[in-house]
Amino acid sequence: MVETVWGMTDLQIKLFTAIGQILVAIAVGFIAWRQWSTARNKLKADLFDRRYSLYVDFLRALNRLHGGDADAMREVQRILAESRWLYGEKVADKLRKEVANPFQELVASMDARRKQAAAGNEEELKARYQAALGAASKATLVLPTIVAPHLTLQH
Repeated sequence: MVETVWGMTDLQIKLFTAIGQILVAIAVGFIAWRQWSTARNKLKADLFDRRYSLYVDFLRALNRLHGGDADAMREVQRILAESRWLYGEKVADKLRKEVANPFQELVASMDARRKQAAAGNEEELKARYQAALGAASKATLVLPTIVAPHLTLQH
């Protein structure tokens, strides 16, 4: 064995070189893991932001429908189509059945009430409208319970 700088042998130099390479590999692996973890957390945050934005848009459209703006139903239909991709098929179906359908009935009763007010069956139309308004109000309260489990940053 030949002694070199600092009184180390050739074998000792090879050992320290190997240890250095292993430490560099561990550091690179740790950095890659942190980048993956950061990207995953960003994906969760982005998904949360998009879901929350859709939820807020849904509430705004429902409030417009409560106020008598029948054109907001198109916005609700757009939101339902988008909810399939953000929340999943099951949640979208639940939103359609438990939230959108009562509002669809509310819009239909508002239209019928406007068109047939002079026909003489005002009491029947008013009763239909009141029932639809009650169902729509309950549907507004159901909306947060449907989407709340999906508005989280933990998966």
